[in-house]
Amino acid sequence: MVEEVVIKVSTDTKGAKELNKELDKLSATDKKNAEQFKKSNQEYADAAKKRARIIAEEEANIKSLEKAKKKAYSPEDIKLYNEAIKQSKENISALKGETEKLSGKSTTLSKSLKKVGIAIVAAFSVKKIIDFTKAVVNRECRNDSNTHLLE
Repeated sequence: MVEEVVIKVSTDTKGAKELNKELDKLSATDKKNAEQFKKSNQEYADAAKKRARIIAEEEANIKSLEKAKKKAYSPEDIKLYNEAIKQSKENISALKGETEKLSGKSTTLSKSLKKVGIAIVAAFSVKKIIDFTKAVVNRECRNDSNTHLLE
């Protein structure tokens, strides 16, 4: 005795287009967040390079002023050189102080970046989940429309 079993599967594809639209929006937002993160990182790196360059220029300026001061004879000239050297040293201190503040903050930033790294991994995972969900929904829509053709 042979039994014939027929299994009919149907899917409800109502709202699939809306779901895809929402998934596209989520994907676009995720992409914007990643771009902003890259931009912020680049700005931070550029500022650090600029600060280091300015410190080097100020240090070179101090050496130049000290050499010129040794050659100066008048007390007024020596006083001007001393004031210029003092100003350059204050500039360096301010820049290094800012660097030290940033260095302290960079420890905090490093911890935050680890969290952001985890978030980025999660975001890539979200992107994969979004893509997978869209693929499943689209496949079910195609299957549903093919099922109607068979009936």
